[in-house]
Amino acid sequence: MTTTEVLVTVPDRGAADLLVQLLAEHDISAEIQRVPGNPYLGMLTADAWEVRVASEDLQAAQAVTKSTESDSATEDEQPSDSPRAPSLITLLGLSIVVPLPVGMLHAQYLRLGFLLLGVAVPCGIVGIVQRNESLFAIALIAKLLDTVVSPWLLVRTRRRLGVHIAGDGWKGIGLSLLFATLSCAALAWWNQQREELKQEPIIIQELDRQLRNIQQSVQAGTLLKPSYQFPKTALGRIATATLDYNHRYIEQTQQMNDSYYKLEPALGALVTSGAGKESLEQFVRDAEKLRLLAERLESEKEWDELCDALHADEEKTQSTKAFVDGLQRGHTGPTSSVPKAREIAGKIALSAAHLKDAATILLHWQQVTPYELHEGHISFPAAQPTETEQDKYGELLRNAANLANEIEQLRAEVGQLTRMKGQ
Repeated sequence: MTTTEVLVTVPDRGAADLLVQLLAEHDISAEIQRVPGNPYLGMLTADAWEVRVASEDLQAAQAVTKSTESDSATEDEQPSDSPRAPSLITLLGLSIVVPLPVGMLHAQYLRLGFLLLGVAVPCGIVGIVQRNESLFAIALIAKLLDTVVSPWLLVRTRRRLGVHIAGDGWKGIGLSLLFATLSCAALAWWNQQREELKQEPIIIQELDRQLRNIQQSVQAGTLLKPSYQFPKTALGRIATATLDYNHRYIEQTQQMNDSYYKLEPALGALVTSGAGKESLEQFVRDAEKLRLLAERLESEKEWDELCDALHADEEKTQSTKAFVDGLQRGHTGPTSSVPKAREIAGKIALSAAHLKDAATILLHWQQVTPYELHEGHISFPAAQPTETEQDKYGELLRNAANLANEIEQLRAEVGQLTRMKGQ
């Protein structure tokens, strides 16, 4: 009878069966014998199972058992944190959100990644702090180079790690071309901004010169139309709109003043000359036209139109924002003559309305109750108008005369502000 030896004792019958099958594959016969388990050990069952082999097969069976345990240990010892295949979606997010060149690091090209990162970080920080355009350009180029090349390198990394997905190569190439297109557009925009910043001091200086020329031409009794063409930049458009506004405002102000100084004595001339219906009707139309012009200047519609043009470009660069802010502060500041000029326009509009109403009464009298002028006073040889009409006519003339005095006082104040600003 062949004696048997215990090869191993296991707490599970299934494990014993597997071991018997494994030994059978190596031509080693084995049997399973049930034995009582150890009650002090945590076991699923109260019994254990011995796997027994013949004495002459014991060493071979132990070798098979050790070989099996070695294979299992090798499988367990394989690193679970092996490099993961990088993702194109993650790379897209990093390239858009992170301002630093980290795409190559994500693509697991560490040397190139750290090289670009080491160039971009110090150059970017020093370029911003010291406002060094060249260093900032180097940091920007490093970011753009990383953004364009990293998708192609990421596809190579995925293939090296054994990840083969249909279309990966085309996706990488497409992403690189997309980033290259966006990078070219960003560089073109940055270069345009750079050129605009260089031209801004020249534009501001030329605008100041043009405004002074307009002021000098007004003082000389003429108004020259601006002929200078500013560059088609954000600040150039703002300067053009500002220059056009000043020219239009001065032109309309002069037109208002000329019309007012002609209109006020014209009514007395019409009365003394016994003007006919057509002359009085023309006077009413001229007075209404002056009133509308003065009300437009009082409400600053021209300024509102300028502000619409300014707001379209004010956020383009820091200089344009500062220029627009300064222009708006100067328009309403303590040394500005604009509030007084608006007040003058309002009083001229009111005076024109009074003169228009007075001329309308004269037109009515001329048609219904003809009048004559005797020793500077109007007399009515036929039907006498109502006292209400006569009182209204006299009140309108007195109001127009009072407004004339107020307008002259305001003009003197505007002159003082202008001289103070010039000093």
